[in-house]
Amino acid sequence: FNQGIERSADSIYTGFMHELKGTKNFIEHALDNPHENFKVAAWGDRIFEFIMKKLDNVQFYGSIPFSEMPSFYNSNKSMFYRPEFYEPFCRSVGEAILCGVKIIGNDKIGCLHYFNEVGIDKFREECANAPKNFWRVINESI
Repeated sequence: FNQGIERSADSIYTGFMHELKGTKNFIEHALDNPHENFKVAAWGDRIFEFIMKKLDNVQFYGSIPFSEMPSFYNSNKSMFYRPEFYEPFCRSVGEAILCGVKIIGNDKIGCLHYFNEVGIDKFREECANAPKNFWRVINESI
C-alpha cells in the first residue's frame, strides 16, 4: 500500500534479473543516464549482478526479504521495467503500483495495462482477491 511518505527521486529496478525480463534494458538506461541514481533489489544471473555492482549510479541491494519490499517501494518515486517480451502480469510492477510508484515501462507489462484500464481502487481490489478467484476458477473447471 501507499504509505504516503516522502520519496527519494531515485528509480528502482526489482525482481529476477534475466535478459528477457529487461535487465539489459535497465543497465543500458543506467549507463545512458549517469546523472540519475538507481536502487536495485534483484537476484538472478551473476553476470548482471557483477555489472550492477560496477555502475557508479546504481546501489545494488541484492535480494530483499519480501516483508521489507513495501518500504523499499514506498521510499522511491519511480521504477524502471522494460521487458523484452509480454508478461501477463509482472508481480514486482503490480506491487510497485500498489505502493504508489510511477512505472517507467513499456507496453509489454500486463498489470500496467490492467491498472490503466481500471484504476487503482479496482486494481487493489482485484489483487487482494486474486488467490480466492484463482481457486474458484480452478475448482469450476474440474
